[in-house]
Amino acid sequence: MEKSISCPTCGKVLNVKGKPGEKITITCPTCNTWGYFQFPMGNNRNIKEKLWTFLCWQLPYTLVFLYFLFSFIFQENDVLVALSLIILIPLFILLKFDKRIPFIYTVLLLFASAFALAFYKEESIAKQLAISAYWLMVVGVTCLFIEFLINQRNSKRRKCSV
Repeated sequence: MEKSISCPTCGKVLNVKGKPGEKITITCPTCNTWGYFQFPMGNNRNIKEKLWTFLCWQLPYTLVFLYFLFSFIFQENDVLVALSLIILIPLFILLKFDKRIPFIYTVLLLFASAFALAFYKEESIAKQLAISAYWLMVVGVTCLFIEFLINQRNSKRRKCSV
């Protein structure tokens, strides 16, 4: 870090260098006044807040991607795949994530399925991608339906209270 500080006696501006949190002794070359200066610790709190905001913004996308990976890895075990879907729906509702995110992945998976079938002739991979796309569409529709019901209930409460 580099800071510009002024001498309290003569007002001469001095440029000093140091690390965050470091305490240094400074002597003014003009009036020989000496003193201490401690560099601020930096803006770590702001960086942590930005990182947390970024992670929270990415969380719904990451959850859907993890479901996709989970369903692809454990494609033989339908119970685990269904359980991951059952967990995904309440997370989207309770944490108030954008309910359109599963639809974005649905479209991407359908394109990937068509691509795998057209160019690589991999029917098993294309089939698994299409099945995952279908279930993500079910998740999206279920989340939107539940959100609709919640909004209907809240609007009825507002009408009754007026």
